[in-house]
Amino acid sequence: KVYRFPDGSSYHGQIENGRICGKGEWRSSEGDLYRGEFKNDVFHGQGQYEDTKGNRYIGAFTNGQMHGIGSYTYHDGRTDICKYSEGRETGEGVRFSSDRTQAWRLENGNVARPIDLSEASIIANRLDLSPPPSIFELSHDAKERLSRNLAVNADGTSPSFHSYLTNL
Repeated sequence: KVYRFPDGSSYHGQIENGRICGKGEWRSSEGDLYRGEFKNDVFHGQGQYEDTKGNRYIGAFTNGQMHGIGSYTYHDGRTDICKYSEGRETGEGVRFSSDRTQAWRLENGNVARPIDLSEASIIANRLDLSPPPSIFELSHDAKERLSRNLAVNADGTSPSFHSYLTNL
């Protein structure tokens, strides 16, 4: 069942004692979307929040705020990996450029200095997260389709470019 609220937002998911609690999906009247865990009508636990501009946070929430380890990807592809406390970046973190060729060390959400990608990976791993995939990386399904389409035909010939395009 989808619940619609006077402010134009909607919710689909678990309800406990008349309150949003458990797993669900909430959408604001503007189109922002949260998928994840709730407690007492607020984001609480693991979840993913995406605004209408394309910014996305994946990680922990407490009492409706980003709180714990998470990654924040900006609409332009830059990604911050850090710890959050009451909605604010705190402590050591790392920012990756949108093309994943550059990185910066973060201190409380502020750029401290440029770092190489190996140091950036170490910081991300210390926070128990992996560095973000390249924006050019193919999805698992796309990789499988590409492998199938580029496989050698039974007669030893390569598939035509046309057959490759029609099977995407």
